[in-house]
Order: sequence, then C-alpha cells, then structure tokens
Amino acid sequence: MFGPFIVGLLTTETFKVGSIVTMTYLIAFEWNEVLRISVLPALIFALVVYFMMRGISKDAPKAGSFAEYFGGLRGLLKDKGIWGLILVTGLSDMGQSSIMYFLPLYLISAVGEGGLAKDPLTVGVFLAGAQISGIIAQPVLGWLSDRCGRKIVLLPAMTILGISFIGLYYASEGYQLVLNIFVMGAFLYSLHTVFISAAMDVSGGKSQPTVVSLIYGASLLGTVSPIFTGLLIDEFGIKSAFLFSGIICLIATMVLLSVKLPMNVDMAD
Repeated sequence: MFGPFIVGLLTTETFKVGSIVTMTYLIAFEWNEVLRISVLPALIFALVVYFMMRGISKDAPKAGSFAEYFGGLRGLLKDKGIWGLILVTGLSDMGQSSIMYFLPLYLISAVGEGGLAKDPLTVGVFLAGAQISGIIAQPVLGWLSDRCGRKIVLLPAMTILGISFIGLYYASEGYQLVLNIFVMGAFLYSLHTVFISAAMDVSGGKSQPTVVSLIYGASLLGTVSPIFTGLLIDEFGIKSAFLFSGIICLIATMVLLSVKLPMNVDMAD
C-alpha cells in the first residue's frame, strides 16, 4: 500500500540533494572516480524501485496499439493549446538547461575567468540549497494549481524564475547570491509537473501517456541551448548565460499569456 508513495519519494527531487555529497567526493577523488562511485547508489535505488513496483503492473490496463497511440497524437496536435504548451515548455527548458550547465561553472571558475572561485563543497551547498527549495515549493505549487488554475500559478512563477535568472547577473557575492539561488530553485525544479497537469487539462484527461510524452519531448529544445549559450560565453563572458536564460524564460512567459488554458478540467478561462 505504501510502495508507490515511497517510490515516489525515491524518484523525486529529494534525492537530488546528493549534489552536495557528490561535490564533497570531488575533494577527495577525481571526477571520473566520482562517476564510478555514483553508479552504486543508482543501482541500489533501481533494485528498490523494481521490488516495490513489481506487483503494481498486474492490475494495469493493457497498452493500446501503435495505431491508437498515433490516433491520439493526431487528435492532440489539432489543439492549439497543446502546441502552445509545447512551445512554452521548450523555451522554458532552454533557459533552465543553460542555468543548470553554467551556474556550477560560474561558481567554481576562477575570478580571472569571470567566476567566483568557490571550492567544490561550497558549490555543492549552493546547488543542494536550490534543490531543497524546489522540494519545498513543488507540493505548494501543485496544490495552488489544483485550487486556482494552472495558468494563474505558471505566469507569476515563470516571471519570478526569469527575473531570478537575470538576477544572477547582477547579484553580488554573499547574501544576494544565496537568496537569488534559493528563490530560483523554488521554481526551477517544480514547474514541469504543472506543465504536464496543464496539458492533461487541455486534453480533457484523454491520451495521458501521449500528453506526457509530448511535454517531455518539448524538452529536446533544451539540449541545443547550452551550445548556443557556450558561444555567447566565449564572446561576452560566463555571466551572459544568465541574461540569455532569463530573457528566454520571460519570452516563454509572454507566449503563455496567449495560450488558452482551462481553469480546471471543467472550466475554460
């Protein structure tokens, strides 16, 4: 009975707090040794999830055919709201990908290279703090989106996220940087589930696996973002990554303004 609940805890952002442990390991080991060490907990948790979930699939409905899947996909892609959410999610992931790649680099790079020259343990503390903030914020945002509507939650959250990205460019070292990263983390790791819920609402609860695959597929846009951001950094310095990420996130917010989302499953805005 408690299996799915515990598995949910094991597979949420909670265990991303391991970043502080990983960065601590970097003090004593080389990076490639850390990667090898990290395989062990991954295998352990994979076995735990397997044994806890092995009995659940017995009662699951049978999977549909490929024809049913692509039929549902065609139906979803006729909805402008789904296309809008795909675009918003893709743009948002572009900004987030750049932050996740280049924020640690900014923290650990030498001052002469535009960074803050933090030691690995301090970088781990910063990253873990952002993720802990997201752990706290995620259930709150989920509850608010259920109660007030997805768009009402997403618009201010994405606005704050974009401003916090830009804030990294201007924040001075010390409490400003700590506060900025903490606020950023509250939304950086918690909005994806709200996007999925919004897409579910737009689809009317139909073709749920297809909806999830579309939203996660939109994240592919985020894979090209670090390449473009790297070119910007070569030209303008490492902090330009924060401006780029913030602008992209705010553009995604403006696109979301024009997307019609239901307040809930039964009520359109």
